[in-house]
This record gives sequence, C-alpha cells and structure tokens, in this order.
Amino acid sequence: MKRYFLKISCVVGLLLFVNLLYGEHIIGGEITYECLGDGASPNTQRYKIVMKIYRDCQSGGADFDSAPRGAFPATVTIFQIGVTAIRRFALSAPRVSRINLLPIIAFKCQIIYA
Repeated sequence: MKRYFLKISCVVGLLLFVNLLYGEHIIGGEITYECLGDGASPNTQRYKIVMKIYRDCQSGGADFDSAPRGAFPATVTIFQIGVTAIRRFALSAPRVSRINLLPIIAFKCQIIYA
C-alpha cells in the first residue's frame, strides 16, 4: 500500500509541475533542385539547390544558425540510392528577406486548407 501511495504521489507531483512546450522559430520550408546540365568532370551533373525556410519574425525563437553572428551554417548532405553520403556541404544565408504571409491566422492551431 505504501508503494502504491508513493507512485500516485510521484505522478501527481510531476503533473503539478508540467509546462507546455512548443517551438515557434521555424514554421515551414522547402528544398528544391534543378539540373543545370553536365558538370566539369566526366559522369557528373551540376545542380542548383534552393532551400527556403519560413519563420515567425515576431517570435522569440532562436536565430538561424547561419545568420550574422550565427554559430554554424546549415549542413546539407547528398545521398545516392544504395550508397552512403556522397557529398556534404554548408549553406550560409546570403539572402534573408521578410515577406508577409496571408491570410493572417488568428489562432495558433487553426489550419486553413487551400
């Protein structure tokens, strides 16, 4: 009985100190690529890779890693089917711009289907 009471007390005690956690720094993104043709070396191709990351500029979240004074650039790894990583490189954030996304969502958990 003592053991049961101790377990219940621990669970109730933990529930009293629960904080809600949620991330609000990155809200979405996309990575696209385009083949630009043959590369300089035989059997290679050149690609243009674009990574767009959207975040809430009004949030108190962390800055981008590769932002000015950021500690680390974003690391991208290229994989080939059936092979481990074949290329890894770092991306900086050369063009950061603000855009307004519409519609403005009044409630954080609201989902708008297009």
